[in-house]
Amino acid sequence: MGRKRKKFDTWFQLMILMANEGRCVYCDAAKSEVMDHVIPFAHGGADNWKNLVPACKRCNQEKADRSVLTWIADRVSRGGWYKQISMGSTPHGEQGLEWLNGQIDYVYQNINALLVGAYEEIGDAQRRDWFFDGFWSTGRGSFALSWGRTLAERDIQEAKQAGYPKRPEPPKKRYRIVRDVIGKVLEEIPGDGDQGIS
Repeated sequence: MGRKRKKFDTWFQLMILMANEGRCVYCDAAKSEVMDHVIPFAHGGADNWKNLVPACKRCNQEKADRSVLTWIADRVSRGGWYKQISMGSTPHGEQGLEWLNGQIDYVYQNINALLVGAYEEIGDAQRRDWFFDGFWSTGRGSFALSWGRTLAERDIQEAKQAGYPKRPEPPKKRYRIVRDVIGKVLEEIPGDGDQGIS
């Protein structure tokens, strides 16, 4: 029996998906839609923030359960869809292998730079706290994620520019016990009342 993937809360998914300016770390063009395991989950990759990055559905599906380098090598050898690569006149023989290795290395270095940047962003504890504090109550599910992302994109950009400052803590609610037909119930004390739970 294999390992089961975790079901992530909305705050966690937003934290991953909004790294790299909310774009896929592989093509750096499409909007991030899913979280991708850099080291594939099927091959023992961790199911946590240290191994997850934002990706578009196309890159995520094409990469599948392959390593980044294997996937890049396959795409480059087939012509890929990277704008940087011109497959018009490719040399053959030993020169062709050198050329192919150079193209693979070029694409890998570009993607690796984006991966390192995304890892640094996701690994920032202050940033993680900001996402948790702001979105922990939104639960799970595609609607919560879509709604949260749409409403929060501007807030996320502003928070990023400000260094993800600590959110002000909401005032603590205070309650008192009141009598009711069904017995004792709690009632919130409005404003700055000086009574505690009695």
